[in-house]
Amino acid sequence: MYEIAVALPELAGLETPSPHRWRPLIIAGMHRSGTSLTAAGLKAAGLNVGERLAGVSLGNEFGHFENLDFLNLHEDILRSQGHGPEGWVVNSAVPVPQAFVDRAKAIVEKNASQDDWGWKDPRTTLFLDFWAELLPQSNFLLLLRSPWEVVDSLFRRGDAIFADNPNHALTVWLAYNQAIYDFYRKYQHRCLLITVDTFIQNPEKILATLNGKFSLSLKSSTVPAFHAKAFNTDASASHRRTMVNEFFPEAIELWQQLSDLSYCVSEPLNDASPPLTFQDWAFRDWFDLRLAQMTLKAAQDEFHAEKEEHTRAIEEMRNSLSWQITKPFRVLKWLLKTWVDALLLCLKQ
Repeated sequence: MYEIAVALPELAGLETPSPHRWRPLIIAGMHRSGTSLTAAGLKAAGLNVGERLAGVSLGNEFGHFENLDFLNLHEDILRSQGHGPEGWVVNSAVPVPQAFVDRAKAIVEKNASQDDWGWKDPRTTLFLDFWAELLPQSNFLLLLRSPWEVVDSLFRRGDAIFADNPNHALTVWLAYNQAIYDFYRKYQHRCLLITVDTFIQNPEKILATLNGKFSLSLKSSTVPAFHAKAFNTDASASHRRTMVNEFFPEAIELWQQLSDLSYCVSEPLNDASPPLTFQDWAFRDWFDLRLAQMTLKAAQDEFHAEKEEHTRAIEEMRNSLSWQITKPFRVLKWLLKTWVDALLLCLKQ
């Protein structure tokens, strides 16, 4: 199994008489696991996720809902340990130097609210133990998504790091979700573990559960329709699941373990449809690639044919008698407009 060890320095917890200030709801999960969608829904329900949020980007056209204070902190810790800021960490310890502990406390002081508050950042998954120790009253909403859907989402987004080594996407999924599994086993009383599908299909139930378990006051809300519509699940209807099972059976095993632990699993891993065999899917990508090329060529041919037709129509119009007769009037109209614009400009000056 893949493990992520977080080296913890001596931490002095933060104390306050307020029941909410040091009790954030921390939203974590592997990249492309629906953390942004979930954070959007919780924000609509009244959770304060921060004032300065990361903007939109490819793959998150509606925003990341990531507090830049926590995001930048996590990125800087990763850089200090020789990792990229994205957090594509595999089987690696991520120690938190004392200088960052002090900075983390300052960030919490800055963002802590008297109302329900928290933050979302997939990189938080790499520092779950750190935050649990620093904020002993904090609670965690841990998001799960199947390995085949996460990998498909990463590939569709086109992250460069996976171009040379596509398998890396699965090993990163394993690392993040092993961290979630280990953390949940230790701090189950402080966690709610759900699949993103559960939140999409049962937002009211999840909000009620969060309110009851963590003494929050989130109001009734639904997942914004545009977020849910943009959430792609095509990979679940393809042969990708069989491919993952063939080459990364440990990912399937971990996914099953997490699914069994999760609250209100909406779609069991072992559905009624039988898995495809190796022979079923071995040549599927080859066929799909050629089919996509044929479809693209047909679309290109249709585009060029329509372009030529429009070009001919425009040329015929320009050569028509009516076009030739009205040409002087069009020129005169253009000259008059130019003179009027110049006159108005002079009058303004």
